[in-house]
Amino acid sequence: MVIIVSWGPSGGTATASRRVIGAERPVQRYLRVVRGAPENVPAARAFTSALLPDHPRRDDVILATSELVTNATRHTRSGDAGGTVVVELITYVGGVRLAVIDQGSGQEPHFVPLTDEEPARNGGLGLVTIDAVACRWGWYHLGQGRVVWAEFTA
Repeated sequence: MVIIVSWGPSGGTATASRRVIGAERPVQRYLRVVRGAPENVPAARAFTSALLPDHPRRDDVILATSELVTNATRHTRSGDAGGTVVVELITYVGGVRLAVIDQGSGQEPHFVPLTDEEPARNGGLGLVTIDAVACRWGWYHLGQGRVVWAEFTA
């Protein structure tokens, strides 16, 4: 197995590639760190968009990026002054895995499904959206922070 890691010109984007003998295409891993502020959500979307120009699930992954980075800036310490959010995109044969790494909070991510009584709720639909577009999703703690991830198959 060969692992190649290189940093983009700004130092904010990393690429790692793992090639397994006999695999059609290597796993590609990309990282982007953005400041934890709502005005940086478009930069996270642009990062994802640029990496998936011809992927059949591109729009779903971009939507999920927007929702997860927005959640991280609104509901975790990543949204505090000086906070950051890491966007990780892993492409592999047959799919894409998106992970957003935040700086944690006192709350756990929770899914609040829509009910017939509130079909037009304003806000609180981030994980409902992720559940609708991703093949599967979840989260786990990582040190003081947390990782919320979603997978998309082609």
